Amino acid sequence: MKIDWLEFWVRFVCGALFGLLLGLYFTFNLLEGPLLLALGITFGIALGFGVASVRYGDRFWKRILPILRSWLMWS
Repeated sequence: MKIDWLEFWVRFVCGALFGLLLGLYFTFNLLEGPLLLALGITFGIALGFGVASVRYGDRFWKRILPILRSWLMWS
């Protein structure tokens, strides 16, 4: 039972950290607007990535990483 909770938190934290980094990238490179809006978008992306990582697990990462890799290469 504790292993399930450990897996949950590891997936959530890793997803949220990755989402936070992606959100900060959007904030500093792409968004030119109020700081509060930028922080809200960053927090939303981090929370979304954390929840999606927990909910879909490896399927989420196998789907999202190639898309992000190709997109970040051209931006």
